[in-house]
Amino acid sequence: MEELALSDEVIVFQNGQQALQYWNNPGNQDLPGDGKDLVLLDVNMPVMNGWELLDELEKNHSDYLCQNTVVMLTACLQDSDTAHARNLTIRGVLEKPLDEEKVFALLETLS
Repeated sequence: MEELALSDEVIVFQNGQQALQYWNNPGNQDLPGDGKDLVLLDVNMPVMNGWELLDELEKNHSDYLCQNTVVMLTACLQDSDTAHARNLTIRGVLEKPLDEEKVFALLETLS
């Protein structure tokens, strides 16, 4: 995303637990929630996978998730992932590897 100059700020976490700690940090409670954030969650993150992280975020940060865009990333798009995604507050599922074409196609569908 930084390479494509699509954002002023990109925050990257090594695993789902680090991301959850960020969201749960009282200093980050003033997350904008202005509908401009794009959250990319990898299904296969270590420590806490994307589905587990999303479940935790839906329990404790549902307002933020409803106001912003969440997309799941996966290396192997399975029917079960697509079905699971339909029941959650996400806007799409993208198959890795990501490339410029896929990112721009996603952004087009979200606008």
